[in-house]
Amino acid sequence: MSSPPGKKTHLTSCVIVPPEEVWDPIQRVRRLHDPHVRRWMPHINLLYPFVPHARLDEAARDIADAASVHAPFDLELAEFGFFVHRKGRITLWLEPRPVLPLERLHSDLLERFPHCDDTARHQGGFTPHLSLGVFLRRNEARIVRDELESGWDPIRFHVGHVQIIARSGFEKDPFEVVARLPLGKALSGRST
Repeated sequence: MSSPPGKKTHLTSCVIVPPEEVWDPIQRVRRLHDPHVRRWMPHINLLYPFVPHARLDEAARDIADAASVHAPFDLELAEFGFFVHRKGRITLWLEPRPVLPLERLHSDLLERFPHCDDTARHQGGFTPHLSLGVFLRRNEARIVRDELESGWDPIRFHVGHVQIIARSGFEKDPFEVVARLPLGKALSGRST
């Protein structure tokens, strides 16, 4: 990628978006607890912030090249986790499993976009997750997590693409998928 180091924006992201047919239970939780439910579709960030809009076509080619050597895989969303942020906010999230295909894909993408390393800078490194909500108190987040765990049916889906999502600079504008790049093209000789 020829994008200069440091050139990245919160208006774009490289992600895995689950298929819409599995969104309903995720969105029910997010509508209650995620202040950004209208801005973001359910997703797993791979690289965020990502490259500026003007570089997305070039980025798509690099992502397609990286994705082509990764076989499509299945994920399950069954376990919950927390991030505690510096200012005391708590993010509740679902952990996608298995983690290894996501970690390998992330690693290969990071080689092409080393300046977009924010997702790898967290304590413990890259932690694939699908955010469900934000809480101000840890005990509130635990109560919600415990309620969800007691009745959660695992969500399973096939990952055949990496997506680039983008939004305009207007605060309320939602992200939209602007590119879907297939996994495994170099392995199978065809798009999934």
